[in-house]
Amino acid sequence: MAINELNSLRAKIDLIDKKTASLLEKRFLLLEKIRPLKAKIKNTAREKKVLTNIRKNLKNKTIAPYAVKLFKYLIKLSTDYQKKL
Repeated sequence: MAINELNSLRAKIDLIDKKTASLLEKRFLLLEKIRPLKAKIKNTAREKKVLTNIRKNLKNKTIAPYAVKLFKYLIKLSTDYQKKL
C-alpha cells in the first residue's frame, strides 16, 4: 500500500516537474526578448519586487525561505543567460 501511495505522489511530482520545465523554457524565451530592451544595469528594485511577490503569493509561509532561495538562484541564472545572448 505504501509503495502505491509513494508512486502516486512521485507521479504528481513528475507532472509538476514537467510543467515547471515548460514554464522555465517560456521564461527564458522571454528573457531573449527582454535583453535588447533593457539597459545594461542590474535592476535590484525589480529583483526585490519579484522576491516580495513570491513571499506574498505563497499559501504555505513555512516554505518562503526555500522559495526565495530558489528564485534568487533563478534570477542569477537568468542574468547569466542574458549575458550570453
